[in-house]
Amino acid sequence: MAEPRKISHYEIKDEIGRGGMATVFRAYDPRFKRDVAIKLLPREFDHDPTFRARFEREAQTIAALEHSAIVPVYDSGEEDGQSYLVMRYMPGGSLLDRLNTAPLSLAEVAAIVERVSAALDSAHRQGVIHRDMKPGNILFDKHNDAYLSDFGLVKLTETTAQLSGSGVIGTPAYMAPEMAKNETPTPSIDIYGLGVTLFQMLTGKLPYDAPTAMGVLMAHMTEPTPDVREVRRDLPEAMQVVIARALEKNPRRRYQSAGELAADVRAAIAGSELATQVGPTPAQTDTQSGGRAASGALPRWAWIAAGIILLVGALGALGSGVLGQGAASPANEPTPTSLLAVQPTPTLPPTATPAEGLGEHVIAEWKGNITFPQKAFIGFGSVWVVSHRDPDSTLRIDPATNTVIATIKGTGWRGHQPLITADSVWVPAEREDTARIDPKTNTVVARISGKHASIAEGFSSIWATAMTDTLDRIDPATNTITLSIPFGDNYVDCNNNVMVTTANVWVIHCDEDELVKIDPAANRVLSTIPIQQLIDEAKAQTQIPAGKGDDFLWWVADGGLARLDLATGKGLTFLPLAADTFCGSGMAITDDSVWLAGDDGLITQVDVATNEIKLSYKVPIQSCPHLTAGFGSLWAVYEYDNTVQRLDIAP
Repeated sequence: MAEPRKISHYEIKDEIGRGGMATVFRAYDPRFKRDVAIKLLPREFDHDPTFRARFEREAQTIAALEHSAIVPVYDSGEEDGQSYLVMRYMPGGSLLDRLNTAPLSLAEVAAIVERVSAALDSAHRQGVIHRDMKPGNILFDKHNDAYLSDFGLVKLTETTAQLSGSGVIGTPAYMAPEMAKNETPTPSIDIYGLGVTLFQMLTGKLPYDAPTAMGVLMAHMTEPTPDVREVRRDLPEAMQVVIARALEKNPRRRYQSAGELAADVRAAIAGSELATQVGPTPAQTDTQSGGRAASGALPRWAWIAAGIILLVGALGALGSGVLGQGAASPANEPTPTSLLAVQPTPTLPPTATPAEGLGEHVIAEWKGNITFPQKAFIGFGSVWVVSHRDPDSTLRIDPATNTVIATIKGTGWRGHQPLITADSVWVPAEREDTARIDPKTNTVVARISGKHASIAEGFSSIWATAMTDTLDRIDPATNTITLSIPFGDNYVDCNNNVMVTTANVWVIHCDEDELVKIDPAANRVLSTIPIQQLIDEAKAQTQIPAGKGDDFLWWVADGGLARLDLATGKGLTFLPLAADTFCGSGMAITDDSVWLAGDDGLITQVDVATNEIKLSYKVPIQSCPHLTAGFGSLWAVYEYDNTVQRLDIAP
């Protein structure tokens, strides 16, 4: 079969992987002027009448995970009878590639475990289990940051196994023992896979080896945990404690979150006391699991049953994952094997329904404990709301129950544009300092001096606009400002915003209505563009490039909605809007839409593919809110009404 030249509007550059599950291409997206990875699934998948619905559902679920360490899904569709997924292109290759070329330092191991753990915990809080945690599914971007890919693998490959929708996919070398025993999958299987991956990063070897897939899985089920220090004598003794707990046969005695594992890895490397407590005692575990010790030998019937399972599964052995970019299974990474085991649907947050008495489209409402709320933002499986004045605090809301699970006080006055990174929540305060919150403890762990209005991440730094027309560059390792870049005349009566794109740092200079382009390599201003010039260019455009893109700026001003291209510094599109209807700050951006808020209680969806208004919704409060999209809802923050609402408007 000839290699396609195009998939939809994506221009194929080259093939970067091939396997039984899919072929992966590097392609160019002319709409957004960027490279992407496209995974093209086999035609036989679409012959199954249930696959299309399953494919669309799972693609939507994974695309909604929205975490800074999860490879984002941009698009999905069908081309000539074949389903495809479009993801961010990860030029840094996989962790498996790196393990095949050179050993990793302990600092590199800790950094990778930190980011992957944060991604897993975020997915688990949203009811998504990875099920195939391994080095081949850890990818790197051009900045050398690790990302987790291949979510949704199991469900999308059920039909290929031809086991009546009950197949479970996994890679034997990384599979938790309970996956071969008809037990319900839990997040603990991902923690086990991360433990195997940790062992491999530290030693370059797998903890268990055998000539067959069945032999490997039997070793996971029956053999004691190997001592990592027999391979690496230079490792601290505490690292073996970490490995042993991560690879516990009984999931009840395993780490209960990936974050716990990451914390103990850091502690072991630092030579400090391990951060987490020991789980249930063996006696408790035996009682909970029916009286048999998890680490003991399996009865003969279990050996026979597991052997039958693996033999059946071997007949349906598949290639590498669906959502990752490495389609082919490397020779030294065992091929995922289909097992005859029950595959339940993971527990997801309940479908939100409008609450009585709150008005149309309102699911939940918070007021009374919030004073002048500024912004809602999404991260670590939660919705965070920054408020100021009596008290200066940040609320953490559980979207599954719509309850406040933490109130972090002392986070500063007027946090205009907070930030979520792999391990922290950053809240700037324009009259105090920037607070760094540890989401594991819900406490402020550091404060960075400077009165900041906006904050962003990129180029191994945190960037914050100070209320002095300067851009501060912050080192997240030391929580200190390393330099300040002036971009104005040191006079501010509004909030300068900072954004980081793939090549530059941009500041919206609000005093002058200018867009300032900054070179992060030279730490200097490259150019200054009047925003009105970009809006005029957008008005003159006749062709409409579609899509959201990472390098676009949307601007509500001068009678319409303008889309500005930060990659080129050009105006792209302009949609005329009724005068004085929409407020510039009340805006949320999703992959296919811009959501605008008006001060008349109207929320409008703009389709960015057509540059047309798609739908409008009337909400009870006639005041301009700040909008945020996440967890299948829009979150409206009404600063001057001291109210936050969750709306049943699915973004």
